[in-house]
Amino acid sequence: MLELTGDNFSPSVQVWFGDVEAETMYRCQESMLCVVPDISQFRGEWLWVRQPTQVPVSLVRNDGIIYATGLTFTYTPEPGPRPHCVPADEIMRQGQRSAAVAQAQSQAAIAESAWNPGMHYDN
Repeated sequence: MLELTGDNFSPSVQVWFGDVEAETMYRCQESMLCVVPDISQFRGEWLWVRQPTQVPVSLVRNDGIIYATGLTFTYTPEPGPRPHCVPADEIMRQGQRSAAVAQAQSQAAIAESAWNPGMHYDN
């Protein structure tokens, strides 16, 4: 969410980021809230912000009159998913396989000891 403060806002005004209309909520003549559009609206293939990206912020009345605010909104980079490291994936898979084999051997030993109770004493 982004809060805009100013003068003479009305319910008939929408906030636009570049050429993308934002969901806008009128609060009062001095305040409006809007939902910042996802970066993919401007950089179609991006799932997260890779580099700073600025877009102009405008106010548009429902009759089409555009008010250029002179303001911009900057999308700033955030940590995104790291690229897969194939050698690390192989090491992790080997560790998981070793753990699964050890667990299976342990369970087999427990099952065998339960089936074969061990020594019997005859009197």
